[in-house]
Amino acid sequence: MKTFFKVLTFGVMLAASSSLAYASPLSGTVTIDGGTGAITPGVLTSATTSITFAPILEFTIGGTGSFAGNAITQFPPFPPGSGIEFVTFVPTFTIPNTAGNPFPGATLLTFNVNGVPQTFTVTSVTTAPNGSLYFYGTLGSNPGNAVYVLTPGTDGLGEFSGTLTVTPTPEPSSLILLGTGLAGAAGLMLRKRRALSL
Repeated sequence: MKTFFKVLTFGVMLAASSSLAYASPLSGTVTIDGGTGAITPGVLTSATTSITFAPILEFTIGGTGSFAGNAITQFPPFPPGSGIEFVTFVPTFTIPNTAGNPFPGATLLTFNVNGVPQTFTVTSVTTAPNGSLYFYGTLGSNPGNAVYVLTPGTDGLGEFSGTLTVTPTPEPSSLILLGTGLAGAAGLMLRKRRALSL
């Protein structure tokens, strides 16, 4: 029984340590909106194959996690520690499909986080019944989960609201360490049980 508790404690310690090691420190949410005429077409559906973005800086309003610290930072020069800076969308984003099927990564938007450039790369898109597009992909060097939900206005004037949410993913080395540790723990338990049954 003592060996079991030792192994259990070891496994918990490994799990705790792996949860602290992430491939990217970026996490949280940030609101990125566009005013009238920011997107064409003004109404989005599952049949939408491309979106054209106006060549203007987009609003970045509020943020949590790594993106906290900014109110509305739209025009340079940006104050130190202002958080999100200088958000720009690509001129035209082509959507191969809106059924969630993966496709080669395509850039949707870029911005700075406290002076460090970041790119949101989309790998799949789905459409909600209200016309909202869910862009799934990665942000910067983060190999994990990032999703930007773009919701068009209902008046067809081309404005939109959107929220980018980023969840960091543990580094592969941390996952390997955790898996190796748990496998070793399982082996110890099996050996102990065999020894007791003899």
